[in-house]
Amino acid sequence: MTAPRRRLGALAATFALAAAACGIPLDSEPRSAPSTEATDTRTADATEGASRAFVWFVRGNELIPVQRDVQERSAGELVNALLAGPSPGDTSRGLTSQIPPGTKATGVTQEAGGLAIVSLSGEFANVVGTGLTQAISQMVLTLTSLPDIERVGFVVAGSSIQAYSPASRGDLALVGECDYQSFLPPDPTAITGLTANSLSHLSARLSRLERLCSPTADEEAPQVSGQSQRR
Repeated sequence: MTAPRRRLGALAATFALAAAACGIPLDSEPRSAPSTEATDTRTADATEGASRAFVWFVRGNELIPVQRDVQERSAGELVNALLAGPSPGDTSRGLTSQIPPGTKATGVTQEAGGLAIVSLSGEFANVVGTGLTQAISQMVLTLTSLPDIERVGFVVAGSSIQAYSPASRGDLALVGECDYQSFLPPDPTAITGLTANSLSHLSARLSRLERLCSPTADEEAPQVSGQSQRR
């Protein structure tokens, strides 16, 4: 086994242990969502076009999706599109990014059970507090738009970090989209300056999260953060 593969194996094991400590199951195979309607939402996104994707930026205290053209709808492509930051047009609409300028993705790997591990350069350590939580939520909401990603872990400058979850009010090794549901605007129709595609994507994500993150959701749904919430 080569040294890079040994390091990747060790990292995956570290996140597996952290997930177990948080009560998060890591399955040998990805779980399918029990709700056909929820699954269809992400399938529709994936079939809109091979080069169409959405990344999430910050406006005030809320996160807004913005369409981007990418070579392929892969985790690495989406992270790079997000790290490129807002365009001048996005900035004119009040969109910003809490991810520090110059941050690079040194690796984006996917493991069994819908887990993605994002490795970032040291610049990412320059954001703290609420800004860090928003920066991580940008990453999580961007990556979980892919059907095969449910939870995300982070490595910065070679060291794993924990992410604050407003939903669980604590720091977690792995987080999912339900952890940052509160960052989405509750009424998309009240938002000005969004394209029709962005508005449609935002509305679909809100509808999806209302089903998946409800405390009364089906108990058989995959759990995140030790709660009865899916992702």
